[in-house]
Amino acid sequence: MSLDDDYYLYEMDAAMAQMEEDILQRASTDNTKSYLGRYGDAISERIIKCRADASALYESSFYSASLLLSVTGIELTIKYLLVLPLIQGALLPNPIAEVVGTKIGFGRSADDRKILPALLQPFEIDLEKAVLPSGKRLWNTIQKDVLEARNRSIHLGEDCPKETAAMAMDCLHALEEQIVFKLADKLGFSLLRTGCWSRIEWGDPKDPTKSSGSTYFTLGTPFTKPQKKGAT
Repeated sequence: MSLDDDYYLYEMDAAMAQMEEDILQRASTDNTKSYLGRYGDAISERIIKCRADASALYESSFYSASLLLSVTGIELTIKYLLVLPLIQGALLPNPIAEVVGTKIGFGRSADDRKILPALLQPFEIDLEKAVLPSGKRLWNTIQKDVLEARNRSIHLGEDCPKETAAMAMDCLHALEEQIVFKLADKLGFSLLRTGCWSRIEWGDPKDPTKSSGSTYFTLGTPFTKPQKKGAT
């Protein structure tokens, strides 16, 4: 074999490796997008209810109860709108992906928080840069202040201060605005235009020189546990 042949094979191997990498990257994005397109609306519905209930309880001066609902919304957002879809994207499209994702989905919230920063890195989303209206760091405030207050309220029966309940609501809002919406935009969703995950509008329908249209996903819910064998 000549040097020219060796160089040709080297170039072919490099091209094939790049092709495989591109395919894997595309599959990763497609898996994440499919998960959110199918389940995002059902997840968001629960988070919106948590946010509304937390606000109503806060206005009625039930600050501890408001805190618990805000934290529930935060944990739903982290697990179901961020960690689970990104885990699905990290796996090749096969039956194992759904099994692994389900295992993680019913795991500990602390584990979700540990892996989330790394899962967001490929999308150039830095949790540490997100800030609250007060100027405090979002991620640090969630972990050090809000969750600690929730734990003290549940396990020690401590009352939640008004300021902490308000801070928890701010964290839930900021997590959506600065992290979830950013991820959705990078994946090609049109949440701000459609108000939902299950329909993506692309292009500009007002510009006849550019193509436009809509993509629809079949609706589903990630909250239905599989029935045990023999169950009716």
